[in-house]
Amino acid sequence: MDIIKQIKDLMALAKDQAGKPEGELAAEIARRKMDEHAISMEQIVTEGGEDEDLNQVHWDMPKKTTWRQSLLDIICKHCDCEMVYYEGTSEHHIFGYRTNLQVVLYLYEIIEDQLNKKASEYYQNKLSPLVRKDRMSRSQARKSRIDFLITALTALKSRFKKIREQTSKKDPTGFALVSQRANRVTEFFNRVIANVQKDSPIKGNYNPSGYRAGWEVSLAKGGLADGPDSSPVRPKALLTSKRP
Repeated sequence: MDIIKQIKDLMALAKDQAGKPEGELAAEIARRKMDEHAISMEQIVTEGGEDEDLNQVHWDMPKKTTWRQSLLDIICKHCDCEMVYYEGTSEHHIFGYRTNLQVVLYLYEIIEDQLNKKASEYYQNKLSPLVRKDRMSRSQARKSRIDFLITALTALKSRFKKIREQTSKKDPTGFALVSQRANRVTEFFNRVIANVQKDSPIKGNYNPSGYRAGWEVSLAKGGLADGPDSSPVRPKALLTSKRP
């Protein structure tokens, strides 16, 4: 069975992804499946076999914003991939093994849609009434919406870190092989892309509602965990892959 289908099926087993045990377990299994695939490929290479191709994927990000770029970067790091973009354009390049690249785009489509909708709900329900009553300016409301999203990303990053720590503790030897494979992605990235200027972390005020949204975001469904059930979302972006 294709590794991506395995991950999607395992994620879909959890009906509730709102930080409850079954939801966290499904997400942990998904990470472990990626690790198992990486370990298997490392063993094949050690025995003289051929590895998967390292790929450079070109992607034009729809609705490019700073928070969306940060989301993509967080997901790339979680999936042992590297990402670079060109200032003033929607053009992004993602580097990694084919399997992991597919997971990156799968997760991005799911999470971006949920966070954007949740931020819009927060604006309409919490901020818009204050603007109408002249208790908050429109610029302040927009800033608060951005704070919501930035805080949500902080929570998501912590959640992904927890998942990686759990899987690495269960198999230290396998984790070493996974790390070795991830290092090759970084080396490949550094060979292809030179003189990359790293962005400063985006800053914002802590927003409790945003943190909750980031921690509760579903990794399997098209809506938030407390929303109606739906089929897994599939990436809509058009991809073109290039080997070095």
